[in-house]
Amino acid sequence: MKTVSTKKINGSVTQRFGKSLRYAIFMLILITMSLTGFCESNTYADAMLKNIADFKKDSTLEQYQATANSFERIVNIEKEKWLPSYYAAHVYVIMSFFEEDSDKRDLYIDKAQTFIDNCQKIVKNESEVYVMQGFIHQARISVSPMVRGMKYSVKASEALNKAIKINENNPRAYFLLGQNLLHTPSMFGGGTDAACPYLTKAKAKYKIFKPKSSISPNWGEKTTIKLFEYCNKEKK
Repeated sequence: MKTVSTKKINGSVTQRFGKSLRYAIFMLILITMSLTGFCESNTYADAMLKNIADFKKDSTLEQYQATANSFERIVNIEKEKWLPSYYAAHVYVIMSFFEEDSDKRDLYIDKAQTFIDNCQKIVKNESEVYVMQGFIHQARISVSPMVRGMKYSVKASEALNKAIKINENNPRAYFLLGQNLLHTPSMFGGGTDAACPYLTKAKAKYKIFKPKSSISPNWGEKTTIKLFEYCNKEKK
């Protein structure tokens, strides 16, 4: 009867233990990486949700500036994500409407443009980015309608129609096109008759719209309804 030496048994046990240990370490690394990614993802989403909630509540330039700064901090950390830049641009556009000084308004709009340019570098053919570009052009018009109306109305329409071409179900593109036409004199192709079809379509699109995530763009419906009601009232 053959006997197995203690040395051979110990070697076999050691070999199996070594394999098990290596496997355990490998699994631990995978789990750690997964948890780290999950935590980082949660941290990013939580920070974005907080800023978006603040943005909705803001009512002064100081509050908007604080929110814009918070989004910019996320931009500097999450360099491969476009949404922080998108929201930073959105905040600065809104700030431009609150400011009375024309030069300062342009500075806010310039800031918005910088962030939307960054979006374009990160993501290609994103409908929401073109919507925000159109909104920026509309903000330019509001600073000096008589001087800038013709130039930036065309630019806004081009950007918004590009947004629709990419995603025909994006309600914000129709809303801003309708808003642009509503504030354009009828002699230049605007007015309620021109605006109402776009606002009607925007209203319908909002009813079926579902954002891709909890931090995806989801704004404009309330203003669309108000403009829609105004438009129909004026037509009667």
